[in-house]
Parts: sequence; C-alpha cells; structure tokens
Amino acid sequence: MRIVKFAEDLKEFLRSRGVRPSYVRLKVLQYLLTEKTHPTAEEIYRALVSEIPTLSRASVYNALAVLSEAGVVQALTIERHEGRYDAKVGEHGHFQCEVCGRVYDFSVDFGSLRHEALEGFLVKRRDLYFRGICPECQKGGESHGKSG
Repeated sequence: MRIVKFAEDLKEFLRSRGVRPSYVRLKVLQYLLTEKTHPTAEEIYRALVSEIPTLSRASVYNALAVLSEAGVVQALTIERHEGRYDAKVGEHGHFQCEVCGRVYDFSVDFGSLRHEALEGFLVKRRDLYFRGICPECQKGGESHGKSG
C-alpha cells in the first residue's frame, strides 16, 4: 500500500512541476530517490532494464533531460566525460573519491562564500566539487568497491 502511495505522490509531484509522469520518468526518479549513489545514465539503464525489458538508453537519457530541465533532478559534471544525476536539488556540495569513485553530498553555506570578483555577473547555478579519498578507502576497505 505504501509503494502505491509513493508512486501517486511522485506522479502528483511531477505534474506540479509541469512534467508528464510517464512510466519511464517515474521509474528513473524512483531510482534516483532510493539509490543515492549519484549514478550515471548508463548505471540507471542497467539497473532498470531487467524491470523494463523494452527500456532503451535513449529513453533514460530523455527522461533525465526532462527531469533536469524541470529542476526535479540535478545533473552533475564532476568529471568532463561522465554525467551523474542527483535527486537532491537544493544547494549542496559533492565530494568524489578518487579510489572508489563514489560521490558524497555535503552541506555548504553558499551565502557565506565570497565572490566579489563576480560583481555584475548573473550567477544562475553554483556547484562545488571536491576530489580526494574517502574515509573508507583511506582505511583500505576492500568491501567498499567502485560504485556511483
């Protein structure tokens, strides 16, 4: 019963953002809300294709484009060659581990960041990315593994 309510809430949420709640868009959004790994489009495709055998990569990319455009999900470009997606759209920072590849969220007070050099500029988006080694990889955690 709770899953049905969740799905209905997601449909209403998408409608409120001007997005038609297609089956693929709902499944992609559900995946991003439950799997907080900042996955790539390919990872989302692989995760959903067994549940939706007719799913195409293009459908996933199109759903992500619509959801991003509506501000429902955030597209991350931590690395030039790899786009990742996050259902957490409020301002926050991201840390990517150079060993396991995982991406972690962290809080940032963007209002306290100094940016006098941008006087007169219209800032539309603020992204803050850090790279390094996560605590688990620093300990040598082999079960941590590479994931999104």
